[in-house]
Amino acid sequence: MNFLFIDFLNSLWRDGVHTESLVDRLDKPGWLEAKLTNWNITIDRSPNKVELKKLKELRSWLYDLVVKLTNKISLNQEDVKQINQYLQKVSVHRKVVIKTNISSNLYL
Repeated sequence: MNFLFIDFLNSLWRDGVHTESLVDRLDKPGWLEAKLTNWNITIDRSPNKVELKKLKELRSWLYDLVVKLTNKISLNQEDVKQINQYLQKVSVHRKVVIKTNISSNLYL
């Protein structure tokens, strides 16, 4: 199963055994460009230090959301607000809404 989202989250790689095995692939020259090429995404330049920092912050936040959801913890209003702010930045706009009267409470 291949998903860009999973590739992005897994760019902070651990071998699962050794704590010192942590490797941030976003710091590896050419890794991001190669991964984007695999997904037929082209960029005109590599991210600068500020953009790279923002990518790492996004990855960390997304990882936290995945942990919440896999532990069946509902996202809070701030999480949903932040998701929607990111979704507004793309050409196809989607919005996440919380519905409380159904089994799965997040919808696009």
